[in-house]
Amino acid sequence: MHAPDPAATLATLHRDRPHLAAAFERALPGARAAVLARLWGAYAREPIPGVLRRARDGGRLTVHTGAGALTGPADAARPYAPPPDGLTVKLGAVPYTDPAALARALGHAGFAVEVDNSVANLALARTAPGASRP
Repeated sequence: MHAPDPAATLATLHRDRPHLAAAFERALPGARAAVLARLWGAYAREPIPGVLRRARDGGRLTVHTGAGALTGPADAARPYAPPPDGLTVKLGAVPYTDPAALARALGHAGFAVEVDNSVANLALARTAPGASRP
């Protein structure tokens, strides 16, 4: 299956719609944060295989998995919460702002392809004239 990631989407924009390339690049950090927040929320709430336990300490949430401990802001894991700029989730001591990279680090390479495609599609949607950040 082919699911274009942000780099492939950007290359296509440079080739076919160069006037959208800069807007797409500007939209990527927000799209990554939005998708990371959704992934983080799933780990915080859903019955995902490999999740051993969850613990909250003040404003931090730790999700213990077979691959290690995920730690991030508890508020960012709430349903419908707007993701903060620069949202970061750590796996052990390694910080992740890219949800596909986090999925790969957790051992979900196939799923990471879909996550990358979600980031690309959201960023692309945000390049439309008048598009706002949901």
